[in-house]
Amino acid sequence: MIVCLGDLFVDVLIQRHPDRGTAIRLAAGGSAANTAAWLARLGAPVGLVAAAGADPSGDMLTQQLRRRGIRDGVTRVADRTTGVMIMEVLSPQPGPSTVDRGANEWLRLGPPQLTLLGEARWLHCTAYAFHGEPSRSAVGEAGRIARAAGAMISLDLGAAHLVKHVGLDRYTALIHELAPDCLFANEEEAALLAAPGETPLEALAGFAYTVVVKRGRAGCAVRTGSVEATYPALPAEVVDPLGAGDAFAAGVVHGLWHQEPIAEAIARGLALGAECVGVLGGQPPLNGDQGIGGGS
Repeated sequence: MIVCLGDLFVDVLIQRHPDRGTAIRLAAGGSAANTAAWLARLGAPVGLVAAAGADPSGDMLTQQLRRRGIRDGVTRVADRTTGVMIMEVLSPQPGPSTVDRGANEWLRLGPPQLTLLGEARWLHCTAYAFHGEPSRSAVGEAGRIARAAGAMISLDLGAAHLVKHVGLDRYTALIHELAPDCLFANEEEAALLAAPGETPLEALAGFAYTVVVKRGRAGCAVRTGSVEATYPALPAEVVDPLGAGDAFAAGVVHGLWHQEPIAEAIARGLALGAECVGVLGGQPPLNGDQGIGGGS
């Protein structure tokens, strides 16, 4: 089983149409939840360790996880609301967003989460969980449990502003504590970790054996041990770029979990990323519907 750990959000997506006015749509989101959804789309056995409020939004999100076949390891936090992200849908770059992290900050590991982690053969974490306590400590604990169970670990660094929020020294210490086998970052995130004169791949190589730098429409660069390679993105019609990096990570993790050559894993990731930008929101449509509550 692959277990994803990190954020779970209600995404409020705003589309402005010159001839039809403004449309607002609710969708399931959060980096870890997005990656779990794309892994389920590939048919992988997958679980999600995250946190949501004990509220109707949390109910809808957990119901949708189960409909996707994702095992529910979501902590329900009684005195916090489910996280919400409001974003304007623009293309080809993500639009401005406003985020209320809500219950995400209160991720803890109880019996359901510990059961999932004990069954994991791959743990994929998103660094948004480093944002604050107690979720920050939960990442380290999850890594220790998964490693003791013989799992491989990957980490997606999330967003450059997170490095600044946590502080560079603390942030790098958290990465070393988790000790991922595979590390994902975009160019801006890698640059924040780089010493003077280092390339993005060189900056990340001290953290993991396999490092992947996501370059958006330019594809990606990969270093495995001392071997480096670049891969172009696939052509795609961009409807909404939200979640493309999460879908890409799902494809790569799926391939590495199956012990495929890195080139094959990257190809699957690029294909999922191209598929993701063609739909609204960061997750694949569920039974033909892209909203949070549609389909059955």
